[in-house]
Amino acid sequence: MKNNTYIILSFGFLYSVFSNFIIESIICFILLAFITHLFNKKNVPFAIQFYFLFFFIQIFSVFALLDFTDSTINDLTSNFNLKSTIEISLISMFQLSLMSIVFSYIFNSKHKFNKLEIINSISRYDFKKLFVFYIFMSFLFPLISTFTSKNASIQQFFMALAVLKDVVLLLFAFHFSFFKKHRRYIILIFLFEFLIGFISYFSSFKTILFYILIVSLTQSVNLSFNKILKLSPIVLFIIIIMSFWSNVKGEYRYFISNGQIGQSINVNAEDASDFIFTKLSTFNFTDFKNGFTLLLRRTQYIEEYQTVRQKVPTIIPHQKGRLTSDAIMFNLTPRFLNPNKKVLDPSSKTSEFTMRQVTNVEQGTSISLGFFADFYIDYGFWGMTLALIAISIILAFFFRWVLFNTKYSIVFNLSLLIAIITHIGTFESDLIFFLGSIRNYLVVYIFCNKFVFSSLIKYFTTVSRI
Repeated sequence: MKNNTYIILSFGFLYSVFSNFIIESIICFILLAFITHLFNKKNVPFAIQFYFLFFFIQIFSVFALLDFTDSTINDLTSNFNLKSTIEISLISMFQLSLMSIVFSYIFNSKHKFNKLEIINSISRYDFKKLFVFYIFMSFLFPLISTFTSKNASIQQFFMALAVLKDVVLLLFAFHFSFFKKHRRYIILIFLFEFLIGFISYFSSFKTILFYILIVSLTQSVNLSFNKILKLSPIVLFIIIIMSFWSNVKGEYRYFISNGQIGQSINVNAEDASDFIFTKLSTFNFTDFKNGFTLLLRRTQYIEEYQTVRQKVPTIIPHQKGRLTSDAIMFNLTPRFLNPNKKVLDPSSKTSEFTMRQVTNVEQGTSISLGFFADFYIDYGFWGMTLALIAISIILAFFFRWVLFNTKYSIVFNLSLLIAIITHIGTFESDLIFFLGSIRNYLVVYIFCNKFVFSSLIKYFTTVSRI
């Protein structure tokens, strides 16, 4: 696993040579190499490493944004402050490293997954039965979502339960990795999921791309030159397609909503796909550069955080746990017990603590501060660090329970873990949403572990023993 550390450090030092933030870049990549080395030493699977890597990307992207545009902070927006940006980015990196230490200590596994173990596990699953269940879920859950739209609590439960469809998609991905049979059908399924995700209001198409990348590295996280070459097309495609989406997203959402305010689709699928393909046909390098800039801008979540840092506690006092308490009560109190319970709109909190107006959910979008910033507002840097440690402990126990549940096969546990990880929030997530997503998937896991999983796997597998 030393190769991974050397590769990350080499890339970091190479990046820093061309960066306007040499010292900051070196520090960030040293911390990333440390986190990766620690996780590999503790046999933490790549799915979890990917989750923490996403935190790293969201923090580091502010430096990448400034380097790519070759801009100063003030060239981009008046909201940025260079000193505050650097300070908060580096502090967040050290806090992320501390979270990783705590997480790996609790998760610590003596079991190292190997290719043969995964092959033996996935070989027991019947492709035809998986396909039937995939079709069933594809039709069932959109209907359930429509019928439960007036009851948020029930709808959230079923939205989290839809993770079962993602588990099947991941089982397809594992099957594709090791067996040639049925590959063309799996490609068609993935292509369908990708296209459907593209013509939706949100960029859900990226999920299937993340699944492919994570499964590719789950077999072995030990990087080599050949492996990097093989994975480069996937990573490059993700960057290009996400840049394309970032470039057209505003115009596309305006088109599919017919100019109406709100997150709604008011055109048919054919018109939506025609719009996307028309934009694809004219996509050029200028569009890519603009889209990549927007992608970095939207990926980094330091801007709002450092704006908060300028206001709290200088102008606005620390809230002494109010935001945390509100988030917990919001997630634990059903709407039927509190008819006045507000609709989740992180923009109201962003406006309050940045002291500037931002678009809200009534205008079709919302802007969150991220739960790091939420914890800072409540407790300051030292107190928020303790809160982040608590989050790491909760996630470590939950992820460990999912992965090492001996009732089920390792490939099922891995697929379920990957599906949960890609839907639980990260650095950018509002605290209410972040805690709510953990609650939702924990409740669904407890429910399915008791009533669903055993019967489902017995149906999927070609042998009785699971």
